[in-house]
This record gives sequence, structure tokens and C-alpha cells, in this order.
Amino acid sequence: MLEGVATAKSVRVRNGRQTIVDGPFAETKEMLAGFNLIEAEDIDEAVRIATEFPWSHTGCVEVRPVQDIAVVRRRVNTSLPGHPGPLHPNPV
Repeated sequence: MLEGVATAKSVRVRNGRQTIVDGPFAETKEMLAGFNLIEAEDIDEAVRIATEFPWSHTGCVEVRPVQDIAVVRRRVNTSLPGHPGPLHPNPV
């Protein structure tokens, strides 16, 4: 699961010039064509890597952090009615 749109950064490269905008930026002519999972230390490193993608030169690449799955799992497990603990005996 991705973090919310408020955490997004949009990356474009035109004529060797990088443009990085906070938040999602989608024009009506754009569409989701796929996704890449970038392993990076932080959002700044992920943005730097995204500028190297060929499609950042012809379109827009939206970069967003992925939610910590352990936190999501705990939130989901505690929201189940009548469920006392983790769904999995050995959660990762």
C-alpha cells in the first residue's frame, strides 16, 4: 500500500532539466502505465533514481513511499472484531 497523495513527488525531465513538484500531478491525457518499486534510503534518493527512468523524459513519474507492512498488519489485526491478536502466529 502506498502512503497518501500528500507524500507524493512528481518527477519530469525535459531537455536535461529536472522538475520535481511536491504532490501528485496528473494531466487528463496521462494514465497509469505501470509501476516500479524502488528500494531507497529515503524519498530524495528515490526521486534521484526516478529521474533516470526513460519515461521521466516523456511523461511524469510519481514517487510515493510504501507503507510499512508491519504497521499496516497491526492496524488491520486490531480492527478485526473479536480478534485478540495477530492473524499470523509469526508475523514478519
